[in-house]
Amino acid sequence: MLVSLGALFYGDNARAYRPFVGTDAAVADLGELETEFGPAEPMRAGSQRLLTSADTVFNLGVAEGWEAVLQGQAVTLLSPGPLQTSLLGNEFSLKKIIRHGILQEKDGPSIAVELAHCCRASTASPAPARPWAGSCRIAGDG
Repeated sequence: MLVSLGALFYGDNARAYRPFVGTDAAVADLGELETEFGPAEPMRAGSQRLLTSADTVFNLGVAEGWEAVLQGQAVTLLSPGPLQTSLLGNEFSLKKIIRHGILQEKDGPSIAVELAHCCRASTASPAPARPWAGSCRIAGDG
């Protein structure tokens, strides 16, 4: 118990590597394309057999200090019936690092802004797409 209490009071500041929504703490350089792929995963829901992909992310440097991000997930119905693929959870966003800081190995807080839009699924859906949303992320010693 004394060791636990000692560790609690002795601990140093924690640092988060990926505090921004779905992206890292930097933006792609102008004209640079970064891609992130994950493995496909089989699923079963009742009598349906599905194949789902992990989120796929494309980051493109579109201007100095700006990044466009497109991410989403494909789900394919394998049975019963004909093969059918839907795109789910698709999102387009623009991100800018306002201030380079601790997450870029510099002094002070890192500050980024992100403007995102969740797109409709590719299959017919009665639910409307979410409107544009913005966020500001600040990370640093505190």
